[in-house]
Amino acid sequence: MRTGGPMTIIRTVPEDEADGEVAALYAEERESLGYIPTHPRVMAMNSAANRAFEALVGSVATPMGL
Repeated sequence: MRTGGPMTIIRTVPEDEADGEVAALYAEERESLGYIPTHPRVMAMNSAANRAFEALVGSVATPMGL
């Protein structure tokens, strides 16, 4: 039986090793939230998919307002 925390199966880029688009995404998250949540860390593994997801959410959410 395994004890302790959950097993991590997705390896993300540590903040101190991030460069290019990953570093830019991390910087945006840190600036807006003060930290980098798990979701952006995982989405940063495919930055094109992340930007497409952000565009989709923005196009749906903007007309709805807050």
